[in-house]
Amino acid sequence: MARLPSCLGVVVLSVMVAAGSARAGVVLETAPGQLATQPGAQDIAEPVAALHMQARAQWQSGGSSQPSSQPSSQPSSLTALGLVYLHGCGVVRDVMRAAQLLQQSAAQGDPLARIARAWCVADGCDGRPDREAALATIDQLATDSPRAVYLKALLAREAGSRSLAQTRHIRAAIDAAADRGDAQALNERGIEAWERGASEQAIEAFRRAAAAGSPAARRNLERTNRADAAFVPAPSRVDVTVTDPKLAAMLATTPAPADEDAERLRRFAESALAARPVDTGSILERDGSPLIDLLEPDLRERCPRD
Repeated sequence: MARLPSCLGVVVLSVMVAAGSARAGVVLETAPGQLATQPGAQDIAEPVAALHMQARAQWQSGGSSQPSSQPSSQPSSLTALGLVYLHGCGVVRDVMRAAQLLQQSAAQGDPLARIARAWCVADGCDGRPDREAALATIDQLATDSPRAVYLKALLAREAGSRSLAQTRHIRAAIDAAADRGDAQALNERGIEAWERGASEQAIEAFRRAAAAGSPAARRNLERTNRADAAFVPAPSRVDVTVTDPKLAAMLATTPAPADEDAERLRRFAESALAARPVDTGSILERDGSPLIDLLEPDLRERCPRD
């Protein structure tokens, strides 16, 4: 599919629906009263076709086409369509088109469009990745948006080497976003909890993240539930019978270890014998994109899995 030049004007949408599918093209306003149809129309699924029409209505109205009761944690139709093209959900992936749609929605006041557009800039959807510009936008939105808090922490973590203080700050930011119900941050919390053996906390975090729309958290929840069900308790004590008489005599005459040595030995034994979830051969996941959960389920299921 041909990419759209960024110098062209506002994105308008044109859709023809027929028998459960549609052919969609983007129309660009190149000059007042003059329209040029974007070539490369494609067959797309019904939910995506419906989203095109909703986004067109939003664009024509100059603002969100959604009811005022729509929660701010949900993207507008135009933003959702940008995410569909950004991820290739039921359409051919087109990051330039996604960037234009997100820019238009951001101009109409959708804060999630600004966040998604910033992540797009960080990822290089306009060409060269610009993380500094992305961070500047995300930082402005972090007060009101847990997703912006999470993305800011994610960009900091991906920046490379960092001090212990920076690592703790990133961890605290992710926890803050998770406390506010962010799906990606909750999934991150679940992975961290599972890795340190806090299975109940991990499962609860995955449950909440899955309910908030994270596909990876849903798969993590299934895996950890299976592993937790197969949990095998460790024995409370281990008896060792020494059959060699010389070794038995030597052990009988060996002085008991000092208290701190005994404590260190006890901790080592507890660590070695600690009960752990049965290895299911599975690997806990993060979503390939930290924006994927913003889409409705019928659109998410059409996204390619990374």
